[in-house]
Amino acid sequence: MAMIPARKGAAVSVYDPNPGARKTVVFLHGWPLSHAMFEYQFAALRDCRCIGIDLHGFGKSAAPLEKYDYNSFADDLAAVVRQMNLQRFTLLGFSMGGAAALRYMSRYRGNGVSRLALVAAAAPVFTRREDFPFGMAKSQVDDMIYTALRSRPQLLESFAADFFGRDPGEPMRRWFRALCLAQSPAGTLGSLFALRDEDLRPDLGKVRVPTGIFHGKKDRICPFSLGVELNKSLPDSTLFAFQNSGHAVFYDELDAFNRALVGFIS
Repeated sequence: MAMIPARKGAAVSVYDPNPGARKTVVFLHGWPLSHAMFEYQFAALRDCRCIGIDLHGFGKSAAPLEKYDYNSFADDLAAVVRQMNLQRFTLLGFSMGGAAALRYMSRYRGNGVSRLALVAAAAPVFTRREDFPFGMAKSQVDDMIYTALRSRPQLLESFAADFFGRDPGEPMRRWFRALCLAQSPAGTLGSLFALRDEDLRPDLGKVRVPTGIFHGKKDRICPFSLGVELNKSLPDSTLFAFQNSGHAVFYDELDAFNRALVGFIS
C-alpha cells in the first residue's frame, strides 16, 4: 500500500499489487466501503494492473472532518493519476465511486481515462427531484444521517440487509458488515450529504469515452432505473443488466459480472 498526498490532511491509500502489467484498471469503491470490496475482481483481472484507491475517509486513507463532496473525491483520484503518471486506463466506479468517477470526467476532462465502467452507480442523481422521479427520497437519506449520528452500527446493519440481491451466506454477510464498520465515522456521515444533495446531470456531457453501465435489476439502493437513465444520457454507452443482482451486482452474479467486465475492458 502506498500513501499519496491529495491535499493537506487528506492523503489517500493506494493498492497496486501488479504495477508491471500492460493494462490498467483503477477502482473507486462505494459507500461505506474501501478498495477491499473488489477482492474478487482483482482476482479475475490478475493479468491487469488493478489499482484500488481508498477515497479519503475510507480504508487506510486519512479521515478529515470535512470535504466529503464529489469534487473532493475527484481530487483524490486526480492526485493519484498525476503522481503515478497513469495513462489510458479503465476507470471503474461502484455506487458512490461511480458518482466520483463521473465528476472526475467532468472536473478533469477524463484525464488518462480510455474506458469508464459505472457499476450500480449512484448517478446521475441518487435522490429524487421534481424533474427526476428516480432513486431514494431525500427524507430517506435524512433518516440515514439521523441514525448515523446516534447508532452507526444500526445504520450499517440496515444497509447490509438491502445490499445483496440474493443470500450470500452468513460468512459473507459478517465480512461485509465488518468492512462497513471499519470505515471512519467522518467519511460515513459526511458523504451521505453528497449522496443526498449532489446532481451529476450537468457532468454527463463531458463523458467522451466508451462507457459500460453494469446494474442489477433487483437493486434496492440505486434502482435499475438509474442505470437506464445513464444509458439514455451517455451516447457511447452499453447497459449490462443483471437479472438476479441487487446493489451487490459485483458479487450477486459474480462469474457473469466478471466475464462482462473482462470483456468490456478487453
